Amino acid sequence: MATSRRVVFPVKDQRGRLVAIQGRVIGPDERGPKVFTRGDLGAGLFQTTGKALEEALVCIVEAPIDALTLSAAGIPAIALCGTNVPPWLPGALAFRRIALGFDADTAGESASTRAASEFRAMGCDVERWRPSRKDWNEVLVTFGIEALMAELKGELHVSA
Repeated sequence: MATSRRVVFPVKDQRGRLVAIQGRVIGPDERGPKVFTRGDLGAGLFQTTGKALEEALVCIVEAPIDALTLSAAGIPAIALCGTNVPPWLPGALAFRRIALGFDADTAGESASTRAASEFRAMGCDVERWRPSRKDWNEVLVTFGIEALMAELKGELHVSA
């Protein structure tokens, strides 16, 4: 019997308790759904580091693989494992700089509009970072880390 190879991401609530997991296929020839979930994804999020929520700039993305992609480029990132913001998150990030890095599709644009309103109500400086491909991981896989970092420098408004 063939087994499916997946990486599993922990989804934790505001107190750091495991509330769900999200798994993603890692092999190109794997069968079955690309992503599976167990638990209450709406209650938590995936953090690239234990201190991601404490950073002055936090980039919020849909998928853990995108959060890891941004983290590899030096950007503190968290993943919602979807597009719904947990009710506790805007308050936890009050008065911070928030980059909404949702996917470059209709769902990502809609989620960005909703989330921007929630974070601005908590005094956050909110920006929309739109990847040039469907998502940040696709930018990395298609063009490489240097191109990803160059694209992010444009979003960060940093001079080279």
